[in-house]
Amino acid sequence: MVLIHFTLCFSVNSLMSQPEAYFKHYGFEDGLPQHTITDILQDEKGFMWFSTWDGLSKFDGYTFTTYHLPSGNITASKSSRIDNLYEDKYNNIWALSYDNQAFRFNVETASFLGTNAIEACKGSTFAANQIVPLESGKVWLLSEKDGCIVIIDSLFNAEIYNTGNQNLTDNYVHAIHEDRERNSWILTNRGLTMVPADGSEPVFYFHPLSTGRFKENAFTQLFTGITSDIKSIREISSEKILILSSHSGFVIFNTYDGRMEYYNSATMPEIKSDRFITSYIDHLKNVWLETDQLGVSKFNPYTGKYIHFTPFIESTESNVFLPNFFIFEDKEDRLWVHPRGGGFSLYDKTNDRLIPFYNDPSSSSWMFSNM
Repeated sequence: MVLIHFTLCFSVNSLMSQPEAYFKHYGFEDGLPQHTITDILQDEKGFMWFSTWDGLSKFDGYTFTTYHLPSGNITASKSSRIDNLYEDKYNNIWALSYDNQAFRFNVETASFLGTNAIEACKGSTFAANQIVPLESGKVWLLSEKDGCIVIIDSLFNAEIYNTGNQNLTDNYVHAIHEDRERNSWILTNRGLTMVPADGSEPVFYFHPLSTGRFKENAFTQLFTGITSDIKSIREISSEKILILSSHSGFVIFNTYDGRMEYYNSATMPEIKSDRFITSYIDHLKNVWLETDQLGVSKFNPYTGKYIHFTPFIESTESNVFLPNFFIFEDKEDRLWVHPRGGGFSLYDKTNDRLIPFYNDPSSSSWMFSNM
């Protein structure tokens, strides 16, 4: 995979036409350690960071500098491949390796720290599946078999949560959430653990442990009518909540009156598949949905309009691994979409359409693959 850098020449208020841009290609011959880029991050100082199959690479606008994961100790990565990058509140770069090792890279000292630097973890490995930096400055390392670890400050002080320490409901951790009071909520395979911000004992919910910390009536059950797994619950606005299911469509819950609006192939003919995978809510409160169909869907929760975009892609041949779906907004509020199967595009909100960004195979201005 060759890295492509482009610069938009001016801010575009209406994407009626293709914005002018300059392109530059970077590869191994330009200083990248490897051709395969797995993740990209721009830090608070503007430097670009790239995770590759052969280490972490920093780009200052002129040259690439590569840093390799530590070796020779028990937490050494067995693979030089890094899959994901994150930045914490203290401007450290966090790397998640292919073999599920979590490392913090100190930009000032150009050095890595792994979980083996934690006294209680010495002599053992921690298989991390997610790294979650939070606004409070805490960084959570989540595992599907070892519980979770929270790095609580810039000095790498840590707290460990697992069933062996009797402070977690299960060692399979799905997600972490930090509320407005800075309490941490840990979702596991067997219930929910709340870690109070004041440092008091964790509280268990939906779990048979009875140690005086279990609160039975803290939650009220919400009957959604959904008959498959709930994939996610996301706030659209103060009055609308998106509840996304795996095979039953989705629900818009009204927080003011408790009303639920059901959207699936039975209630809306525009929906061709009830299998939903991920969702994204843009700054205009549109809900973008990844389904099992090629392309991407957009739903307006205020008008009830649902539209599926199926971009023209280079090849209609089936792939064992379809090109990944991703979507994001830049600081100018431009929405960039790479639909399931390909078709990297900009969203034209004026005409409610996706415009291929210099990658339309039928265009004379074609610049790079849209897959």
